[in-house]
Amino acid sequence: MGLYPGLIRCRIWHDTVDAEYTCLSYNWGSEDDEQLVLMNGHGLGVRRSFWDFMATTRKKHAKRPCAFWIDALSIHQNSTDERSHQVAWMSQVYSNAVEVLS
Repeated sequence: MGLYPGLIRCRIWHDTVDAEYTCLSYNWGSEDDEQLVLMNGHGLGVRRSFWDFMATTRKKHAKRPCAFWIDALSIHQNSTDERSHQVAWMSQVYSNAVEVLS
């Protein structure tokens, strides 16, 4: 199980709205309260609200992996151009999701 058995492990990849995925919409919370997850093998600080969601969700989906579209990770938040481009797609992203959790 590795050095950190309790560490949340995620993978991020490019896909299309034709894939099966669940959208996550949540309150981002404070930047001051970050937790560590392993993203594609690298440590990444995420806000506590995201970490809490993932900790709960991994119990529910422990037997089968599932894909999530999470705006805080799927959109480069420091790029105004990318944020603007992605906002134009949000209705399609949410409409094509298998499920939306908020």
